[in-house]
Amino acid sequence: MKIRYIPNSGFQIGSENFNWIENRKCVRQKIQNQYKGDDRIIEMSEFSGRDQNHDIEQRRDIYKDINNLNG
Repeated sequence: MKIRYIPNSGFQIGSENFNWIENRKCVRQKIQNQYKGDDRIIEMSEFSGRDQNHDIEQRRDIYKDINNLNG
């Protein structure tokens, strides 16, 4: 599988373009593979005086056998 970075826009897998602003549902439909959502909140409050406004929301999908896709 080849992934091509497109500056200021997104990336390309095979012939399919993915934009950074694309919603997750659309990306999942384009990839058409089994996935598991793996969202997490990384607490940073201990480093910012207990202020939870600096927590990091990590949103990702883990795809099954993604390297075996054509493209």
